[in-house]
Amino acid sequence: RDDEAYKYGVLLHGVAAFIEILSEPAYILSTCLLVFKLQVTVETLANVAKCLATLLLLRPSLGIPPLLAFGFAAVFYSGTLFVGYWSYFIYKGMSRSMISLQLVTLARIRDIESTMLSAYFSFTFQAIEKHFLGEGEKFAMAAFQPPYDQGVYGLVNNLGSIVVRTAFQPFEQAVFTAFSMSSSNKDKPSFLQDQANLLSLLLKLVLLFAGICVAFGPSYSFTLLWFSYGRKWALTEAPR
Repeated sequence: RDDEAYKYGVLLHGVAAFIEILSEPAYILSTCLLVFKLQVTVETLANVAKCLATLLLLRPSLGIPPLLAFGFAAVFYSGTLFVGYWSYFIYKGMSRSMISLQLVTLARIRDIESTMLSAYFSFTFQAIEKHFLGEGEKFAMAAFQPPYDQGVYGLVNNLGSIVVRTAFQPFEQAVFTAFSMSSSNKDKPSFLQDQANLLSLLLKLVLLFAGICVAFGPSYSFTLLWFSYGRKWALTEAPR
């Protein structure tokens, strides 16, 4: 039964990845149009849908294996992204031009611009490098540590990054896009000063939040784990 659950769990995650890829054109367009309110709203709804689906499907009375529950939750997440982004642009009447056949086909090989192809390779390499830098410690844990230590690490890692993933990530993407798309005015002194002021403000906010976490995190980690995961995990090495 575990093998069957694993097989279908991987299949569900693959379906979720495919659905999320289908939402990427609308996501990229929302980024180019600086519609960050849409991104924050859709991402929040998707995370809420994923959490609720996980909570409901993991109920013991249903008897659903955890791998299948997490797989269905991933499908709910990607489905919410797909429906949210495309519903917005369909409502705005922009869907017809977005899915034009001319935009997704290539008539001749020489139509590919060398600079664009170079940018594709650069972004692909950066994405692979970012993945290994971000997930490398998980590979190391799986290779050299016992399952118990892997579970403690996964708990601490996921719980510690929940604020960053839910609140700061959309904000970071919005700021990054704003900086990138306004680079055409970089020669203006007033523009450079405004960008420097914005960067200074962001650094202050990040340092303030980091200081609060450092000051209160160790003291209240045990309480947080007790209320979030119960006595079993609170008495492990995770709070330390």
